[in-house]
Amino acid sequence: MIICGMSTPASKRYQRRVIGTTTVYVVVLVAAMYLVRHTHLHGWVLYAIAVLPALPLLGTLGALGVYLQEEKDEYARLVTMRSLLAGTATLLAVLVVNDFLRTMSGAGALPPFWDWVIFFLSFGLAQMVQTMRNPVRDDA
Repeated sequence: MIICGMSTPASKRYQRRVIGTTTVYVVVLVAAMYLVRHTHLHGWVLYAIAVLPALPLLGTLGALGVYLQEEKDEYARLVTMRSLLAGTATLLAVLVVNDFLRTMSGAGALPPFWDWVIFFLSFGLAQMVQTMRNPVRDDA
């Protein structure tokens, strides 16, 4: 994975962290879904199992924060920060509009997990647009 069109040591470490958290996410998600469907969990145990798959996803956000601390390239950091802002703004805009639609017209809620998808798609799109608009290409 190349962050904002550049392959830096920090972006390579970020990639390893994200691959790790994603792998843990898949394993935990499959295990949690199996337990919920094939056992009779209830109460606090069910809630704990339901929350477990969210933890590696939150770890992905943590990996992004660590990347921002480790990245020495100011431009790469700026592009990442702008992309985070674009992803956050897009997600908030979608959620606010959806809330008003639900409140005033009876529209349905967004499907589960779409908030995560919306955030990271807009984050990635913002990085791609900024990279394409960069008149100076990376020499590496």
